[in-house]
Amino acid sequence: MADPVSKTTTQLGFVLLLCLVVGYGFLAVVLIVMALGSPVIPIWVKVMVILGVVGMGLLLFSVIRQRLIESKTDKYKDVQP
Repeated sequence: MADPVSKTTTQLGFVLLLCLVVGYGFLAVVLIVMALGSPVIPIWVKVMVILGVVGMGLLLFSVIRQRLIESKTDKYKDVQP
């Protein structure tokens, strides 16, 4: 069994890491919205940003979908460490 202090610090580390990821995500969304609303930035740059965001979203969707499909037939799902 794991040490309670180690388990607590690991959970706290993951929570703080999740907060960092959420913060960076929020910052990225704000910067993208500001860039798309700016009249100074050329339209082709705005289109490239939109295409990049849509492309990353599609890749994320496909990876999550594939993991969910494969998890149903995973032969190591019930193996305990």
